[in-house]
Amino acid sequence: MGVVMASQGLRILVADDQENMRQLFARVLGTLGYSVDISTDGRDCLIKFAQQRYDIVFLDLIMPEIDGETVLRWVKAYYPQTQIVISSVHDDEAVIRLMLSLGATAYLVKPFAAHEIRNVVRGIENRRTAAGLGMVAAGA
Repeated sequence: MGVVMASQGLRILVADDQENMRQLFARVLGTLGYSVDISTDGRDCLIKFAQQRYDIVFLDLIMPEIDGETVLRWVKAYYPQTQIVISSVHDDEAVIRLMLSLGATAYLVKPFAAHEIRNVVRGIENRRTAAGLGMVAAGA
């Protein structure tokens, strides 16, 4: 119960053009008590982000309109505290290193299981708690 209570203030945006992936994220994060918004492409993701700040963005690398790398660069430039988790079928080490060097917190290679999503979010929460950081969306 404590995890769910602590999670309710955390705002999460999932940006993925695949319906099955959006459903997986929404189901897993919703059962943990997170507030989740959904984007179907990079342009919609940036529009939503301009309207509201998010603590975590789960970001597909390959999307229509605007790709995930461009979204990552924009979010990190304007909201560096936001945690970005890339999810992609690309398992190339060079791509993974590039995304991490651009500021991604984590990189999930598709397909992945529900527990991997939970582990990433819990890891982010634990680091934020240890660092004494409040929630981005709640604090500003």
